[in-house]
Amino acid sequence: MPPESAATGSFPRSARRNCSSRRSASRLATVADIPIVIPTIYFWDAHYGVSVRVLDGLALSCALNTTYQLNALDKVMFPHLNKLRSAYVVPGVQLHVGAYRVDVVGRFGIKAGAEPLGVLTFQGTDSLTVRVSRLFD
Repeated sequence: MPPESAATGSFPRSARRNCSSRRSASRLATVADIPIVIPTIYFWDAHYGVSVRVLDGLALSCALNTTYQLNALDKVMFPHLNKLRSAYVVPGVQLHVGAYRVDVVGRFGIKAGAEPLGVLTFQGTDSLTVRVSRLFD
């Protein structure tokens, strides 16, 4: 659930804002004796989310994630990895049934920069995640 687990929380609504810097560290790699340069990229991430507990054990949420690239890379070697700006809408549903919790979270890119950033983070432009967890006593 993007903003907090609201389905069992003591408050029926919550809002959250997180901002941070992030660094994708570089490494030199070799594939079939060919050296590959992986660049270091710095980002500023912001996350704005709201959630509401609709019923006891059922919560809905929606978040907006934005990411901005802070540094510039060599334009010849990395022509598509400069000035990355991405935005995603992240809706979610959380359901508690007995000892089980089911989270369904979507991730939908709403800006052109979401595609290359999704490749960098191995998440793609659009995704759907389903997670089932169990509480053990």
